[in-house]
Amino acid sequence: MDFTFLPFILLFLLLSFSIISAANPIPKAVIFQQHLTSEPATTNTNGIPPTTYFEVTKPIQLPNTKPCSTLLLQHDFGNSYGIPPASAQYTRPSNCPSTDFAKIVLEWNATCKGRQLDRIIGIWLSGVELFRSCTA
Repeated sequence: MDFTFLPFILLFLLLSFSIISAANPIPKAVIFQQHLTSEPATTNTNGIPPTTYFEVTKPIQLPNTKPCSTLLLQHDFGNSYGIPPASAQYTRPSNCPSTDFAKIVLEWNATCKGRQLDRIIGIWLSGVELFRSCTA
């Protein structure tokens, strides 16, 4: 067995240890310094109240009027990686007798075969976000 590199390895380890031990250690106060503050969060300075997020926890009560419905989008999203998002143009259904709606309800149905990870879902209408979710 050839031991010609052994002295070089030992010298390297000796020099590395002496350099590390001579370095200034980081004080424990800096290592364990708390990075979170106990100060209250700043309030919105322009007077606009914060957005309230809500979760629907019970079925929506529909009005007693004749419903008017339309299919907005039916799409197979399989193998959609790298493909532009699906979109559909919205126009008011012609079978609706009035434009004075008592309530508008978005019904979302989706099925999935297998397992989908990190797929983002978003629905916008005229630039207003109506729904956002993901499969994570």
